[in-house]
Amino acid sequence: MTASDQHPWGRVDEDGSVYVLEADGERLVGQYPDGTQEEAIAYFERKYTDLAGQVTLLEQRAKRGAPAADIAKAVTSLTASVQNANAVGDLQALRTRLEALASTVSEITEKAVGRGAGRGRAGGS
Repeated sequence: MTASDQHPWGRVDEDGSVYVLEADGERLVGQYPDGTQEEAIAYFERKYTDLAGQVTLLEQRAKRGAPAADIAKAVTSLTASVQNANAVGDLQALRTRLEALASTVSEITEKAVGRGAGRGRAGGS
């Protein structure tokens, strides 16, 4: 059985090169030459799990009302990290979750700006 049979998001070559499988093909994410194929995949899966955990924490912060500017900054940073992550997992799902967060932040910011503009007009009358 090959590594790709065992893992839907990546594979390991005989030389220990690890690839993530994405919609547009596969991408080299690193090497793990001194271990088994299972150890190599597990190492890069942990990197994915770390990224997924950061996205989950950010989602929780947004739901709890963290400042939109802080969330927006974190979304930008995490999006860059996920874009070319040296990790094995469903990276597209993380990108989708970050896009949803960015959209939520935009909506929150627009509402806040709208409320602020409304107060400015009311106060000026």
